[in-house]
Amino acid sequence: QLAARNRPANPALLLQIGQLYRLLGEYELALAAFDEALPVTNSAVPEWNIQFQRAQVLAEMGDREAAITLATSLLTEVPPQVVDQVQLFIDDLAAGEE
Repeated sequence: QLAARNRPANPALLLQIGQLYRLLGEYELALAAFDEALPVTNSAVPEWNIQFQRAQVLAEMGDREAAITLATSLLTEVPPQVVDQVQLFIDDLAAGEE
């Protein structure tokens, strides 16, 4: 988090920090990093990307309902080339898979 404090308006750095926490299984810290990135998203790190990362963490935490709700809300926000990936994520969660 020291790096994030040194560059608080850097969504790419906050995204990477969140992804690292996710890989370490530190889901609450991952969500905190993603939440910190949301107000400073830009074209390089769009809001839908951060939100999809959040949905994946929520699913890994066992909150499938919240993950499905969030991912479903993104279907109209993501670029066309990402819609299938988001829909597959939703379908897998709805089928009870992770």
